[in-house]
Amino acid sequence: MSSKPARPHASLAVRLTIIFTLAAVLVILLGGGALYLFLRAGLANQAISGLDDGLHLLRARIHDQPVAQESRAHWQRALTEFTRPDSLYACRLYDEDGQLVFESPRIAALPASDFPAPARDPALRALHPVKAPGHVEQHWLLSSVYIDRLDGARWRVDFAYDNEYRHELLEGYLHAMLLGVVLAVILFALIGQMAMRYVLMPIHSLSRQVGDIDAGQLDRRISPAWPRELLPIVSAMNSLLDRLQISFARQAQFSADLAHELRSPLHALVSVTEVTLNRPRNEQEYRATLEANLDEFRHLQRLSDDMLFIARTEQAEHQPLDRVAFDIRPLLDGLYDLFDALAESKQIGLQFSGAGTVYANRDLLRRALINLVSNALQYAHSRVSLSVVQDGADSVFTVEDDGDGVAAAQLPFMFARFYRGDESRSRPGGTGLGLSIVKAIAERHGGTAGVENGERGGARFHIRLPGKPAPDLQT
Repeated sequence: MSSKPARPHASLAVRLTIIFTLAAVLVILLGGGALYLFLRAGLANQAISGLDDGLHLLRARIHDQPVAQESRAHWQRALTEFTRPDSLYACRLYDEDGQLVFESPRIAALPASDFPAPARDPALRALHPVKAPGHVEQHWLLSSVYIDRLDGARWRVDFAYDNEYRHELLEGYLHAMLLGVVLAVILFALIGQMAMRYVLMPIHSLSRQVGDIDAGQLDRRISPAWPRELLPIVSAMNSLLDRLQISFARQAQFSADLAHELRSPLHALVSVTEVTLNRPRNEQEYRATLEANLDEFRHLQRLSDDMLFIARTEQAEHQPLDRVAFDIRPLLDGLYDLFDALAESKQIGLQFSGAGTVYANRDLLRRALINLVSNALQYAHSRVSLSVVQDGADSVFTVEDDGDGVAAAQLPFMFARFYRGDESRSRPGGTGLGLSIVKAIAERHGGTAGVENGERGGARFHIRLPGKPAPDLQT
């Protein structure tokens, strides 16, 4: 079942540029919007003040004229001058009987129904902004008021104030702001893209330097001369190269050792088989050949089992290990019963001591101790001891024999795979991986394995395993 290839994520430079541009545009919009609202409120106040001023002038003209001078022609001349075409004012005047006294030309486009109900108090006004119909939109501020005459009559005035130029000013500002936003998006996108390219140059350089390191150059490391933000990545990459170098070296050494170990049994199998097939043999001779081959096959089987165990242990190195706290005494008693017959046949005394609770994987610990005791029984003269002591939170297992010991020059290599340093420490049928398995198990627990010569001769192997970590106390 084939899986679809994962789609690549958007470019980091593109994402940063978009964020940078959106942030800049947002600041412009907020600032421009706030200025627009402030400007609109200021212009609205100016328009209301202009309307009030016009009403005040109109009231003075109507209220203060002598009665003897009143005539329709007089009002037309006075109000026509007041509402001339270049003026900001237009009005429609009704007498106390509701008869139309005067109507300026510009107010003709504003139906009487558009005007609000007149205010009873002359100090008050009813405002109503409208758009006048026609080919060209005009914006007016409308008000209706009553004006008391000297003769006691109350006249009604529909008054209009031309607010077109203020509206055009706001529209012009809004269009300019929107155009500025569009230009800002383009400008900030270009600037952001160039800035991101410059900022990301060290990342590209780091990528090229890492890409130049291949399997044959794992000893190379990335120099620390990078911006501070990239230092954690550089440190992580160098740590990764350290692990890769160790892993490659371990695999190369393991492959070489494995080829060397397989060569001898395979060569023996081929040689014995060829000799047997050179001429006809009787049943007894064929049986002897098969038995000899079987021994070599068993050796190869043990070798493959040990190799597989080490490989699995190393693969699981960074995975949590199933460990429990348990009493060590039953495990020691079981090991004593396991080796008692073998030790008695070799006339070797066993001494297992210790008690307490250990924190470990029971199966892995048992295998490590079996390997150590088996190794000690192979080289001991008369005595093998296994002891367990608690050193603080750690558990220390010591296996000691009274054999010939280990040459000082060979001690650092005793846990190496397939190591054959001294024929006296090499037993027939062994795979050369027993002590390597012991070390792998100890390290899998986060512990250590070591070897030294005892004070009274013989070799002393020990495993130190850490105790159970204390739970975190959160206040």
